[in-house]
Amino acid sequence: MGKGAMNERSLSLTPVDIDAVRDVTCIDCGEEFSYPLYISGTNGVLRVLTPVRCEGCQGRAETQWKMEAQTELQLKVSQLKHRWLTEESGFPEMFADKGFSEFDCGAKPKAYDVAQKYLRLLCQSGIKGAPSLMLASRGNGTGKTHLATAIGYEFIEHTLSQYNPDNPSSLTPVLFSTAMELFLRIRATYNDGSAETEDGIMAELRRVPLLILDDIGKETASEHTRQTYFTILNLRYNCKRPIILTSNLLLTKDLPPLERLMGVASISRIREMTDGWCCDMSGPDYRFGVRGER
Repeated sequence: MGKGAMNERSLSLTPVDIDAVRDVTCIDCGEEFSYPLYISGTNGVLRVLTPVRCEGCQGRAETQWKMEAQTELQLKVSQLKHRWLTEESGFPEMFADKGFSEFDCGAKPKAYDVAQKYLRLLCQSGIKGAPSLMLASRGNGTGKTHLATAIGYEFIEHTLSQYNPDNPSSLTPVLFSTAMELFLRIRATYNDGSAETEDGIMAELRRVPLLILDDIGKETASEHTRQTYFTILNLRYNCKRPIILTSNLLLTKDLPPLERLMGVASISRIREMTDGWCCDMSGPDYRFGVRGER
């Protein structure tokens, strides 16, 4: 029976008592009902368990408890979703609540299909060992960021649908950052009095199940940039966790500038990690037709 269903007290019982039926008064409706004694024995002590509600009231009480538990769970999930999307995932505000349904699939049907297939792969097969994804195009406004964040948004929804209150996780499953913002954040750790450390940032990039690194190619090419890119990619590679990359540089057509920026070792790692999951989204800037999309 559910919580509050039994009263418990210690007694000295005889075999006759154990088989006895007692009259009990329901604490809800006040009606008397007969009920056999329930006996619980631990450490040599016998306890008698007596129901406190009649069968009808107990059924209604358990239904109410289940409804309250479901309402409490929905509230926790709603609060967690809000926190992840608006505070912890790093999503740009304009994309924080946009999934696939807000994307103009007619403008980029191939990329839309690739993104949906990739999401299904993550949800069905799990993050561990999943390939990475690169969305690239020459030029701006082709929907790269929107599709990348849509995958992230839908993956958060999937994670919340699997939420287990008995084994809760409060850590966001997705982390988004532009490459430029990430490098500025890392460089800021070199200043005296920085609230963050480079090791702390790298630990965060390693831990998060799905990392989205947006707009690769705006940073200044340097040995530090190349080393940092390889460190990030290698962290994700070693822990078998995917990364979604977006860039205006294509692996197939812009290899020299990509290698100058990221290094030969990083490009090799990207090819291995994506394993063919590279989508060329080159085309006209459709932000002129669909305001606010990218």
